[in-house]
Amino acid sequence: MIRSIIKQWIFINYCGQKIGQFEHTRMKSYMLNIFNAQIGHFLNIIILNFYLFLGFRSIIGFIILLIVDNILIRKIIKKLIMPNVIINQLEQEYNKTHKWKRVLNFTYSIILVIICFLLFVFSFLIQGVF
Repeated sequence: MIRSIIKQWIFINYCGQKIGQFEHTRMKSYMLNIFNAQIGHFLNIIILNFYLFLGFRSIIGFIILLIVDNILIRKIIKKLIMPNVIINQLEQEYNKTHKWKRVLNFTYSIILVIICFLLFVFSFLIQGVF
């Protein structure tokens, strides 16, 4: 069931990138950037909580921690999720899908990015950082 959800999530983001990007030659790197943006925010929330609970208040230390965290998140996503992204298989599924469903998936992908960003900002507001 979890694999099915992940495959659907990957396909929704693929439709969003396929419709939204003009250059389709670097689709895999575009997908990596989207996954990094969607997953990275949630992992940054966890790191922010540990950082604040330990009593660190230096903004420079936090920025350094986020930079290191984002580099590690990118490597983890590349290892765990990107092997499931098979562009040829996604392209075949995309071609079989009706146009209205493609547009719906494009809309879902935009909504996913917006929700992930808003949750990230909201987590900072809850913690009292801003």
